[in-house]
Amino acid sequence: MRRARLALLLCLLLGCSSESDRHRDDDDDDDRSSKKKKDEPAPPDPLETLMAIPTLVGAIDATKKTMSDEVDDLSGGAVALAVWAAEKMRWSELSGIPESGYGLIMKDPDAERGKRLCGTGEIIEIEAEKTDFGKVFRGGMFAGGIDKVFRFLAVGSTGDLVAHSRAKFCGIVIGKESYSNSMGGMTHGVSLVGMFDLPANRVYP
Repeated sequence: MRRARLALLLCLLLGCSSESDRHRDDDDDDDRSSKKKKDEPAPPDPLETLMAIPTLVGAIDATKKTMSDEVDDLSGGAVALAVWAAEKMRWSELSGIPESGYGLIMKDPDAERGKRLCGTGEIIEIEAEKTDFGKVFRGGMFAGGIDKVFRFLAVGSTGDLVAHSRAKFCGIVIGKESYSNSMGGMTHGVSLVGMFDLPANRVYP
């Protein structure tokens, strides 16, 4: 996840300076003697604001506005929540989030965003991506048959899990995610940010 893209997504998520602020800053640059600019506090850094949130419930509330259904892409809310989760998600908190169902999400994702979904099945693919706060593992899995597909951003430990491993995954519902498959069609699944059910994640401090 490139930091420039992340910064843009967090800017959209948590707010940037307004257009009028940018014009005022341009004017101030032309007049370096302006006392007003010196007295103005620097706008809060969106990334620091996000990472200061102490709880999973708070992080979901902060990122939910940019959770969306996507085609061949990641939702901004998924990226932001995954960056927070890479440093701060705990299995105990994740387990306490109200649960949804696969069919409910596919029917009405807007109503299910921010809830929890768990499933056991075969990993299709998994690959590590680096962030400034730890690794995030992106991939997909069949969770209960080929008609139930999870597209996940996993944090914490993934142990020895690789493609074709069987595993249980629990995550926060981002929405629906559709992607181009090897047959030339589209596969539709549920996008999640969460953890694999492994001992290392259950005892994470």
